[in-house]
Amino acid sequence: MAHDEDASKHWFDEVMKNAQPVQRSTPYLEPEDSPFSRHPGMKLYEQMLAESLLGAAEREAQSLAPAWMQEERAIVVCLPTFRPEWALSIVGERKAGYWVLTPQAQESLWSSTRFWYSRESDPAIPCPPSVNISRSKLAADLGADICDIWRQVLSQTRYPQKPCDGCDGETYHFTYSGKGMPERSGKTWSPAADSVPGKIVGLSHAVRDYATDSANQDVFLKVLQDHIEWLQTHFGGEDGVPLGTAS
Repeated sequence: MAHDEDASKHWFDEVMKNAQPVQRSTPYLEPEDSPFSRHPGMKLYEQMLAESLLGAAEREAQSLAPAWMQEERAIVVCLPTFRPEWALSIVGERKAGYWVLTPQAQESLWSSTRFWYSRESDPAIPCPPSVNISRSKLAADLGADICDIWRQVLSQTRYPQKPCDGCDGETYHFTYSGKGMPERSGKTWSPAADSVPGKIVGLSHAVRDYATDSANQDVFLKVLQDHIEWLQTHFGGEDGVPLGTAS
């Protein structure tokens, strides 16, 4: 039985390594209640994601700054089909500045839970893979611009005309919270690069690269600023309607 399980896992890993994601064109994030809010009845996979990635980011933030300096949060959780999951948490305050926290699982959490579900004879919940986390300071004005974009894009979430039937690709779950404001959440799946969801996904990657690659921060800062400028021009006002794809 153990040999069959190892062979199955090896086959699954090879398929995931060689597969390619597809893109989906949609002009908005889709509404959702964040699946990582640690509510009762969470599925094992979402529970492991919340505890491993977001839990690591929360603990890191608490070690860096007091609560009054964590009044605003912009978070994304990325669930790749073919690579380990990661998250990005921008946390801070508009006068004091922000921190960028970037936890990433060393191995795929989905693979761990997938093979646990297939082992009915073994009820033990698997130990989640270890998580690496990086941190970097972010200037107050830059962090505020990013948080504004998170809030504005999430304010325009709406359901698509056609439901998504895809399974491969990458899913991104966005959340924004600020002092005195209700939490907002939305998701997207492998969006087209020239759409608003695609640009906020690109911004997420740029912020993550900026925070984790100190040797090339100047390059990633330029990419980050380009995404911010594009997104700022695609809103009609403080909470304007995104125009969708670039012309």
